[in-house]
Amino acid sequence: MAREGASRGGSGFAEPLVRMPPPVSFTFDLEDHRSGLDPASRFVDATYRVVDLLATLRLAGTFFVVGTVAERHPTLVRDIAAAGHEIAFHGFDHTPLDEDDPSTFAEQTVRGKRLLEQLVGRAVVGYRAPIFSLVRRTIWAADALAAAGFTYSASVIPATNPRYGFGAAPRHPFRWPSGVLELPAATTAFAGVQLPFLGGVYFRYLPISLVLRRVQRMTSGGLWTYLHPYDCDPDEGWTRVERTTVFESAILSCNRRRTLAKVRRLLAACGGACLSDRVRAGEFAGAPAGPIVG
Repeated sequence: MAREGASRGGSGFAEPLVRMPPPVSFTFDLEDHRSGLDPASRFVDATYRVVDLLATLRLAGTFFVVGTVAERHPTLVRDIAAAGHEIAFHGFDHTPLDEDDPSTFAEQTVRGKRLLEQLVGRAVVGYRAPIFSLVRRTIWAADALAAAGFTYSASVIPATNPRYGFGAAPRHPFRWPSGVLELPAATTAFAGVQLPFLGGVYFRYLPISLVLRRVQRMTSGGLWTYLHPYDCDPDEGWTRVERTTVFESAILSCNRRRTLAKVRRLLAACGGACLSDRVRAGEFAGAPAGPIVG
């Protein structure tokens, strides 16, 4: 008799168990990377294309919305929520935390959270720092998030990064001293360098077969992929993305044509629920306290 969980092949030997990939939530940073310079607001059409894709997959995602975008495009935010997706907060005007000060951040975070809640008629419990700028020197923000009523954050890249990496942070879900749950970006090693391979430019440039193999090996839990509207806009051409160099903007402008097809393959293989549903279901109830670093 074959052992439980295995099947007997034609050769008479039990076939090895195939490990199921861990769930990966889809997240999207809804921001205007052209800083309002484009009157056509290309990011709106790109966002609707993403919403349509998720509908075909019957998956709910988490959309981290910038406050000023919500002010200018309230119908877009309401449409996303009406399609069954989670609305979360991505800063009031996409200012990185290290360019902000604690009092302004606290005030604008409460203001932006209230704005989103009024638009969609439900609590907003998730937060993502602009450009993943929750790092060693800005951990004060975790206290402000707790005071504003946020349950979780997905704001940390736990690796050395050209922009806002936080290499000292845990690579698994953890809790800040304020009690806020942190779900760090998934990273994996390429040539000895840890990269957040499930999102943005890294996801666009890596072969999807390689991404799927790395997901299969992940054990940290709390996985999510992330994209921006420009990642899903192959016809935009070169444009200068705010707060980037010319070289960085060139990298961000290329290799977009296959993004949605790659997202479809990833989510079809291991798409999970939106982040707030996973938090509410208790998936991260055992997350340990993270190290207090200052």
